[in-house]
Amino acid sequence: ELEIRKGDAIATARGRWHPTRGDLRLDVRTRGARLSHIDALRTAFPRLDGALEARIDVEGSIQSLTGTASLVASSIYAGPRALGDARFDGAVAGMSMTVRGQLSSGAIGVGGTIGIARDLPYSAALTLANVDIPSIMAGLEGHARWKGRTSATATLNGSLVDWRHSGGEIHVAEASLEMPSLELELDAPADFRMRRGVASTSRPVELTGSRTRLRFHGDLGGDRLALDASGRVDLSILETVAPGVERAGGTLLV
Repeated sequence: ELEIRKGDAIATARGRWHPTRGDLRLDVRTRGARLSHIDALRTAFPRLDGALEARIDVEGSIQSLTGTASLVASSIYAGPRALGDARFDGAVAGMSMTVRGQLSSGAIGVGGTIGIARDLPYSAALTLANVDIPSIMAGLEGHARWKGRTSATATLNGSLVDWRHSGGEIHVAEASLEMPSLELELDAPADFRMRRGVASTSRPVELTGSRTRLRFHGDLGGDRLALDASGRVDLSILETVAPGVERAGGTLLV
């Protein structure tokens, strides 16, 4: 039996391994763990937290493992924004695991496969059904000044270790954003292609709002920004996105 502690979190592993035949039997449980105990997650999202319970049961040879895995996160918060609970269940077969899960009472759904390898290669399908993405992003920034709605689907692939450089395709059926000084919404469904963390669109995407109408296409993500844009923007948005600006007005033609 092996016990690992980090703060109040405890991970206990029990099992056996036959060095000659290579047979493995492993049972892992966690107690008192939180999302903030995961270093990579805390570094990327320091305001994200919630209780975490994980369980893994596998057996067989290294190349032909079978078993199950589950992860339950409860009372999740992104800063001041409550996100509810999340549950993910996996089935291990050989050197891969099939995963299904949901967050926020099913408003966010995930399904896919993860390779049991050093870089954790993955492929996944993601669905968002009327999810308030802006308020989640605001919570991760430590405030509650944004809100809106997003419905979308995505197919993604890459490495969970380097997930920011994932690739795939994203279809946004509808999206809206409300800030204290500006409201925007997607004028029509939009499609994006992801390559190493950069989102690209060849067809113009149009955003409309009070005194704002903006069309753009190009690349955005990571360290890359290459957009062709045209339209007009209500400059009062600067009151929200630029903390040093107390008052702004007028319209910018692009």
